[in-house]
Amino acid sequence: MMILFPAFAEINNGDKAWILTSTALVLFMTLPGLALFYAGLVNSKNVVSVLMQHFSLA
Repeated sequence: MMILFPAFAEINNGDKAWILTSTALVLFMTLPGLALFYAGLVNSKNVVSVLMQHFSLA
C-alpha cells in the first residue's frame, strides 16, 4: 500500500505532547477571555459580579 501523505506517516510522542499542551493553553485562555469579554458589556459597577458569575459557572 502506498502512503499518500508522507508527512503524516509517523506521529511520535513529542507531537502528541505538543498537541496536548497547546490544547490546554487554549482552554486556560478561554475562561478569562470570555469573562473579560462579558465584563466589558456591563456597567463598571457590575464587573466583579459578572467575573464571579462566569468563574463560578466554569
